[in-house]
Amino acid sequence: MEKRSAKRLAIISFFVFLLSPVLAARAASSSLSSQALRDLLSGNSAKENICSSIKQAMDDGFNMRSVVKTAIDLGNNSCLVVRCAILAGGNLEDIMKGAVDAGTPSDVVSKCCLEAGADPKEVAKNLGLGYSQETIAEPSRANPPPSNTISPHKF
Repeated sequence: MEKRSAKRLAIISFFVFLLSPVLAARAASSSLSSQALRDLLSGNSAKENICSSIKQAMDDGFNMRSVVKTAIDLGNNSCLVVRCAILAGGNLEDIMKGAVDAGTPSDVVSKCCLEAGADPKEVAKNLGLGYSQETIAEPSRANPPPSNTISPHKF
């Protein structure tokens, strides 16, 4: 029995030894890409035009959630960053989550998204307000108000 547990321990140790360089390399590349994103968004040209920097980061393959969070963390205006990310064609869910992750209140994020032209139904869905396609009904005139009521719109 002791021989078996010693053999298992040796096998586990061997795999840990083999995998440790891979895990270390992955962690290093993650921190390098994070630093590269920070450099891209904080350069001199980024301060002049944050929209082009966000578009460049998206074209370079950075995750839009981390792009938005980093841009806001670097001191850029939240609404400007959200607007630029939407205009660059980023995923609305990632944009909203990145802004919230950076500390922007969700009501501000939703207002910024709507001002940038995002679909209100998508904004509500991504905020997790419990809306779905089935629960969002289009307004209808199936049951208009009775005609014998007084309305200021009839004057």
